[in-house]
Amino acid sequence: MESLIVSANRIDRLILEQIKEELESTGISTITMTEIIHISLFAYNWSKNAFNASFIMEKLTNKLSNFPVSMIIVLFSPTMEYNGYYPECIKRDNIVLFSLGNIRKRYDGLNFIDEVRDRILDYTKKRRCLLQFSIVL
Repeated sequence: MESLIVSANRIDRLILEQIKEELESTGISTITMTEIIHISLFAYNWSKNAFNASFIMEKLTNKLSNFPVSMIIVLFSPTMEYNGYYPECIKRDNIVLFSLGNIRKRYDGLNFIDEVRDRILDYTKKRRCLLQFSIVL
């Protein structure tokens, strides 16, 4: 299996590299790209104090759907919201969007990066998120 790990907006490259190493240790060939897409403030919902996950996923799908990999993992630092929910992970087709802001809200341990890595590894095994989009044609 081949995967692509990208950051939407700014994520420390060391985080991407650490997750890449872990995925490759499980046999998943991985490529990383930093800030391949920028999510603007137009996607921010001021009344909910979070980014609109539908807007983000649309932008990601338009930009990334042609990459020839079986899984695209997108790390997004801020909080995101979808219909009143604050999911840690959203999936559409082969794109999986992780909100580090939403994970951080639920995690109170010492090593946050290990927690993010573990959740991504868990996803690669179970292939499910808290919320899954349906395809709209």
